[in-house]
Amino acid sequence: MSNYKIINDKIAFHPGYYIEEYLVETRLSQRDFAMRLGTTPKNVSMIVNGEQRLSLDIASKLSRLMGTSIEYWLNLQNQYDLLLESEKLEEESQKELELFKLLDYSYFVENFDLRELPRKKKEQVNELRKFLNVASLRVLENENMYLHTDDTIEYSFNDIIKSNIMAQIATNLTLKKVDTPVFDKNKFIETVYSYLLEKNNKEEYSFNRLVKSFYDTGVDLITLPNLPGSPISGVTKRIDSHIMLMVVNDKDYSSKFWETILKESANIVQGKMGVTLKEKGEASEEKNYESYWISLRENNRPYSNYLNDSRKKIEYEKKANKKKSFVEL
Repeated sequence: MSNYKIINDKIAFHPGYYIEEYLVETRLSQRDFAMRLGTTPKNVSMIVNGEQRLSLDIASKLSRLMGTSIEYWLNLQNQYDLLLESEKLEEESQKELELFKLLDYSYFVENFDLRELPRKKKEQVNELRKFLNVASLRVLENENMYLHTDDTIEYSFNDIIKSNIMAQIATNLTLKKVDTPVFDKNKFIETVYSYLLEKNNKEEYSFNRLVKSFYDTGVDLITLPNLPGSPISGVTKRIDSHIMLMVVNDKDYSSKFWETILKESANIVQGKMGVTLKEKGEASEEKNYESYWISLRENNRPYSNYLNDSRKKIEYEKKANKKKSFVEL
């Protein structure tokens, strides 16, 4: 490995380059120099060849041995590192642009007021990166960025990218809300039962009521227009002491939309947080989530205490009858 780099007509020298010059001038071997410096010959060899960064300890020893300052050696290392990093950033930028080609930038302009920046791809990438609040668009390639609740089917690279983008947008929107109540599971179950199973729950007014009611239980219900090509149907994520629930709404509160809310709500109750992708193919399994919620509510009544009251009444009557029988004897 060389102890200097030339990148885009710029040159940076590794500190080892100057140490090598010093060894030539003083006619010291690397072994002798290592002994005088108080380190190993292997360590000196790696530094001279540009294979190892200069540590603060070695910089301090070099300053005492060669009559320089610690800052002098650390600055040499920093300048070398910065040039190498600029090369990596350029490579990263090119890879980001390739990923960016998979996306419809107009979606973000129309729905989230990003600047149009026509024919300025790099600026558009920067705008999108800032909006998503990520260091690089390439972090969206990570299939484990958000846990998938439906992971029985193989999904493409494109699917993963667009699913992560939708989940990231929803998460960022929720993080902006600082006063969301603590999640109350029992209250949430009662709310889902009360609102989602009403006959008029397809009206926008009912949906607005549902958002408010969910919020009061510690669940932030968010709807987003679907990113073109995204296979996502919903996302659930625990954020601090509350929960984010995002549902894609393409057809103005369609029956599929309400079914997805029921499905994601069931995932919340079962503790299955993550991304739910649309099942591919015509033979996708259909589940009656309405029946699930009826059953769940009937077997777990958070605010209906009449069963307990009934049991107490029966026990009281049994005790009273026993006491009456004893007195008669």
